[in-house]
Amino acid sequence: MNNPSISSENQHLLIASGFGDNGMNDLEAALRDSHLFTEIRLIKGCPSHVPEECIDIVEKELFSMETPRFAIGHSQGGAILLAAACRRRLEGVARGILINAPINPHVTVT
Repeated sequence: MNNPSISSENQHLLIASGFGDNGMNDLEAALRDSHLFTEIRLIKGCPSHVPEECIDIVEKELFSMETPRFAIGHSQGGAILLAAACRRRLEGVARGILINAPINPHVTVT
């Protein structure tokens, strides 16, 4: 099994935040300063209040990035990010981190 680690070569990160000022801007700035990622994209909240449209937006953004992809999702952004990544069975997603994401404990991903 491939076990990618974070290095400074050709790493791509998507951060999907929930709503409001939740520190994701600070996280993005710190990660940019660390030079661990070639590319960092931040989606702040969702421009639509329709969950399916939000998932479509995040899926398009995540899978337009080169691999390996890393993903961080906070709050509602974490739940949306997980749903978007699972649509393609986590294809090319090396690591994912969910922070305070409202995930139902009865949901399973196979």
